[in-house]
Amino acid sequence: MPPEAEEQIKRQALDSLVLNRAVTQYVRDAGFRVSANRVVDYVRSLPVFQVGGQFSKPAYDATLAAQGITPMAYEQEQQALLAVRQLQEGIVESSFFHTHGIPPPHRPRPGAPGRCLRCPGSPGHRGRHHGQRCGRAVLLRRKLEPVSSSPETATIEYVEVSLQDMARDYTPDEEALRKAYEADPTRFRTAEERRARHILITVDANRTDSAARALADEISGRLAKGEDFAALAAQYSGDPGSANRGGDLGFAAPGNYVEAFDKALFALKPGETSAPVKTEFGYHIIRLEELRQGAEKSFEEVRAQLTDELRRQKAQDEFYAIAERLR
Repeated sequence: MPPEAEEQIKRQALDSLVLNRAVTQYVRDAGFRVSANRVVDYVRSLPVFQVGGQFSKPAYDATLAAQGITPMAYEQEQQALLAVRQLQEGIVESSFFHTHGIPPPHRPRPGAPGRCLRCPGSPGHRGRHHGQRCGRAVLLRRKLEPVSSSPETATIEYVEVSLQDMARDYTPDEEALRKAYEADPTRFRTAEERRARHILITVDANRTDSAARALADEISGRLAKGEDFAALAAQYSGDPGSANRGGDLGFAAPGNYVEAFDKALFALKPGETSAPVKTEFGYHIIRLEELRQGAEKSFEEVRAQLTDELRRQKAQDEFYAIAERLR
């Protein structure tokens, strides 16, 4: 991807995140709340999580796991989005539409109550068919006598609900912590990553498939004789994103590349170079430069993190339930 396009996409993504955070904060401060039960009902209604028209817990878990999202994070996100939707629906349902915009200020014609100088039509026309509302105002003035006054006072009762206090009062048990740890087997596991270089010989209007394969075979032979991979990549590779870096693709986990490329890369040992591999982009010559082993955090390593998450989840559920009752 050209640097200009990448920068534009990053800027658009950042602007979207800032706008989303600002709206979410406004909705929260304005008092919009969505209960946990409503979130559950909404999630169960989504077709993507249904099998045969009925909500399926295995489908729900599998779909989120495939996207690298935990149920807790997903449901918290939906709770925030539903609150935003309350605001949006309130704006839409209370909007007023007019067909011709707002005309300049005008006054009723003297002696013709209800008739407007700028509203055409019959004498019965009252200016409401063009998005206008015509009327008169009378200002009544009265001389006020000075009176003695005292500051206004009020007697109030209030209930303060603190999310932080509610979270502090809850301690999840061992079973709940274990269940949260085992809910997503991939969450605390990092996959093996490989750093590769490649030389792409493209098939296009200027080069046939057989010509591309012949050139790829020639370059493979030159590499076998000890020529520099980075220099050949800079000279021949049709991948503009990596050619000027000697074909370096950086680190990637399994599944990041198209199937044929991925399979060839993860069959190599560090320092090995593949034979030409055909994909829809052309022929690739792949070298594995470095391997970074995956790792998995133990239950004890993430115990404190899980405890904090479960405390927040429990507090939020109770907080929204109490907020609904108070409202």
